[in-house]
Amino acid sequence: MSLVSCDHPGGCVNASYCAGYATCMPEQDDIVSRVLPSGVEVNLLDPDPSSIHLVDIANSLARQCRYNGHVYGFLSVAEHSMRVARILRGQGHTDLVVATGLLHDASEAYLGDMIGPLKHLPQLSLFREIEGRFELAIAQRFGLLYPTPSEVKEADGIDGRAERSPSGYRRTSMGLQPNFEGQVERFLGMARDLGLS
Repeated sequence: MSLVSCDHPGGCVNASYCAGYATCMPEQDDIVSRVLPSGVEVNLLDPDPSSIHLVDIANSLARQCRYNGHVYGFLSVAEHSMRVARILRGQGHTDLVVATGLLHDASEAYLGDMIGPLKHLPQLSLFREIEGRFELAIAQRFGLLYPTPSEVKEADGIDGRAERSPSGYRRTSMGLQPNFEGQVERFLGMARDLGLS
């Protein structure tokens, strides 16, 4: 990523961005995010596995709605991830495969989710590269399978299809008032049962 010159120390990544806003994008080494509840700073371009924590993943995924919120009620990424893990468990897979399924969308805790049709555009290859770095760091941190095995992708697809009603609308089991803390506890409990810490 090359920096262009601007009035800000270190330059910025995009001169038109800098010209239109009071602040410019920081240099590559400074792109960090403080995550909650741990308060750890995570480098968004080069994630260190030691900065990845289950409580941050569970907290974030419980509060992120699937399909960019285009659902009836609220359908969290944590809820989806737990169902994927249950599908894998029901198919008789090992704890390692089930744990990989539980954390298959964990990168979204740090990067958010981008809808599939947009995410796969050639112009967004940098996003996919950064997402891959997070997926690897998460796999290294928790001893998961990497890259995501086909069994997990299949279970993800099974749950994705189950989330849709016959008319194509996304359903929810949580209703309009989600219980975020309850989801965080269920997610962490499932992770503990799989030996993740």
